[in-house]
Amino acid sequence: MRIHLYTSALLEKDDYKSKLIKILQHYLSLSPDVVLTAENPDIVHFFDAKDKHNIAYATKLYNMEIPILVSPLNSFFSWNSHHQRAKEETLKPKKYPIVNFVTAFHASGQLEYNQLKTLKTNKNIRLIENSVITNSITDELMAHQFVDYYKEILLLHDKIVKEKINQKVSKFIASDVDVNGNMKNLCSMFLYIEYLYHRHNIPFNILQELSTAMFEAEYNEDKFAEYLETLKITNFVEALESVLFSRSLLTEGFMPIAFKEGKLADKIENLITNYSK
Repeated sequence: MRIHLYTSALLEKDDYKSKLIKILQHYLSLSPDVVLTAENPDIVHFFDAKDKHNIAYATKLYNMEIPILVSPLNSFFSWNSHHQRAKEETLKPKKYPIVNFVTAFHASGQLEYNQLKTLKTNKNIRLIENSVITNSITDELMAHQFVDYYKEILLLHDKIVKEKINQKVSKFIASDVDVNGNMKNLCSMFLYIEYLYHRHNIPFNILQELSTAMFEAEYNEDKFAEYLETLKITNFVEALESVLFSRSLLTEGFMPIAFKEGKLADKIENLITNYSK
């Protein structure tokens, strides 16, 4: 997993939040499942819900369909100035724009968890205690719980993306023509890889899965070519096949249309990563 722990100038001035980020940076860098990077991340983790820099960046990530985890760290709370106690209130998305772009939330305590539940949205929420402010959890265990949460968020996000793709494909490919479902399956895989292309991150193992599926599939080539045109992915598939030809040794006899070398194929090639998603 490629994780970006996003920090702004405002966060660097906040000692409490900076400590949490430094702990995560240390332990996540030791995890074999994590690569900490701002380049083509699989998920971005924010540490404040009100910072305007976060909202602007979250909007960009949302449009790129990159999942976002937010740790509000009590930034949603109003405080009673006389007693310095957090006042629990119902959260309204209109008041906090970042809510519209978030995939999941992290609550650092039960009060914050209860508050996030008032959003009445389908956002995923998990309570992970903050080792900066409590001795009931170690730094290492907290980081481990975050890794598990990142994995869960990615699985849920991918499931939603693939469901949308499958629905789109089903609208255009008739079951009576695609009796064995091979064309639907391959078109869904093509569209998913196109989605990864726009995310600037194509894991090589997914290309291997596609190559195997193409090698084993039987279909009507003429109809398949028509469906690719209808889905507006002919050019992308031609370029992708060129990459498969060089990377996985898939031959033309197992391709629905002829492959095409060129700039698009080169771009796809340059976005291939060798880690496991």
